[in-house]
Amino acid sequence: MTLSESLRSQIENVGRRALPIGVVVLAGCIFFGLKFHDAFLQSYLQAFVYWLGISCGSLIFLMIHHLVGGGWGFVSRRILEASTKTLPLMAVFLIPILLGQHNLYEWARPEAVAASELLQHKTGLLNTRMFTIVSVVCFLVWIWLARALCRLSVAQDANGDPMLNHTMRVLSGAGVVLYSLTITAASFLWTMSLEPEWFSSMWGPLFFVGQGLTTLSFTIVVLAKLSKHKPLADVTKPSHFHDLGNLTFAFVILWTYMTFAQFLIIWSGNLPEETTWYLDRSTTGWKLTAVFMAIFHFILPFFLLLSRFAKLKAEWLTKTVIFILLVRMVDMLWVVAPTFTDGFQVTPFDVLLPIGMGGIWIWMFTRKLVEQPLVPLHDPRFEEALPFHGVTDHG
Repeated sequence: MTLSESLRSQIENVGRRALPIGVVVLAGCIFFGLKFHDAFLQSYLQAFVYWLGISCGSLIFLMIHHLVGGGWGFVSRRILEASTKTLPLMAVFLIPILLGQHNLYEWARPEAVAASELLQHKTGLLNTRMFTIVSVVCFLVWIWLARALCRLSVAQDANGDPMLNHTMRVLSGAGVVLYSLTITAASFLWTMSLEPEWFSSMWGPLFFVGQGLTTLSFTIVVLAKLSKHKPLADVTKPSHFHDLGNLTFAFVILWTYMTFAQFLIIWSGNLPEETTWYLDRSTTGWKLTAVFMAIFHFILPFFLLLSRFAKLKAEWLTKTVIFILLVRMVDMLWVVAPTFTDGFQVTPFDVLLPIGMGGIWIWMFTRKLVEQPLVPLHDPRFEEALPFHGVTDHG
């Protein structure tokens, strides 16, 4: 069940190619960002939230797997664990955002707070000290949960103690609650407070669902590649991709429902302090972006994932979720960028920073992926995870 030298070499080669690309692109962006620091930080926030979505989304799916089991989680467990191990890297990537609060957030500028009575009432939460404390606490909680689960996983590989599975389940139960609270707080501060006079009670759950969709798409892409090689080739079956495809399909629908529900509630209320957010995103080119999201974030994935055949075939499913990964970047742009522009505007930073940050993220991910066997050893759910009586290529 261990990695062959050839597969290990292939995985490490991906990281070795991604690292110099990421470093060069990110360094170039930082160089030009010294002159265009506002545009740099705005695009940097988009890239940060996007890649953090995979790290944090993998943590929640890992905990869900420990709680409910399932073959989909068994075959993707090592991918999820490796993704969670990138959280310390994302904590380092958070530093420019902490240092650039005054450039990003209106509430961080004293003159803006003095001119707004509403912002003065929100200073208890929206201030630089609270922003830093909450951000650090959130990362400490996520990194602690990820490391605790990964340490237990290593111990399970070593001795197969059945109590370890129970411990991971108990920890995951508490972890889901902690994660729900921390990701909601983080989403409010990092993205919703970009326009501090606007608010939505749907923002936290919508932020989480977007992370889940990005994570599932990334996990399917990696699993499809790895399942062509032993040991995953011996245990990964069409039903696993079918289950992951169904989960992705559910998250596409859930994202659409929550996005439309938020819009419908604000539209029906028609309050100036609430409608401004959508008005900024439904004029000039941003209106076309919203139409693009409706078509390519919901309609097209919906019909592609509706097909049972497309979910049973790893190649078809991979093409669909790669497209979803790209559209998720557009969603981050649509959420963040209109705050800072009077009209539609896309800068080179919007394209290059996700590539730069992603190259370093992928390097870290591949390093962590080869640290353990790709198939969990001594997992008591090993037999039930094998779908010998489940969905096959012919259904």
